[in-house]
Amino acid sequence: KATFSDGNKTWIEERPEDAGITRLTLSAALRGTARRSAEELDRAIESLGTGFGAEHDEEYVALCAPVPVRRLAAALGLAREIVAEASFPEAGVEKAREVNLANIRAGRDSSSVHPFDLFTRAYFGPDYPYGLAQRGDEEVVARLTPADLRAWHRRVFHPKARAGHVLVCD
Repeated sequence: KATFSDGNKTWIEERPEDAGITRLTLSAALRGTARRSAEELDRAIESLGTGFGAEHDEEYVALCAPVPVRRLAAALGLAREIVAEASFPEAGVEKAREVNLANIRAGRDSSSVHPFDLFTRAYFGPDYPYGLAQRGDEEVVARLTPADLRAWHRRVFHPKARAGHVLVCD
């Protein structure tokens, strides 16, 4: 797991007008780089015998990939490529958007996600980052463009961000 943070609590705070941009950016970053199409990136990840996942909250983002030690160097190189060279192709953004919108809708039907979102909104308020829905706002995610994601990506994965790595070996 590689996490990125600059130690500033306000670093990844989404606002109501961009609620869901971090999740969509992370999803779309896995859909192509400057060197590889989505299909080529998928094949490279599959060749490692793993899958890459991403997670985030208001204070960090993480790229995760369970890999055997013998493939660690290749996995780290691929992770660096995804982080530094994500290209956000239109088709990749649309595919990521479809998945994220489906997750938002599924969250409304969840007996844990929806009540949690209602609680945090009531407790923190709708304008505070902790009061936003975990999975983002459906209307916001539907209107975000590849250019919006590129700008957010530059904000999150900037040169002064501190990267931390968690390695658990087999």
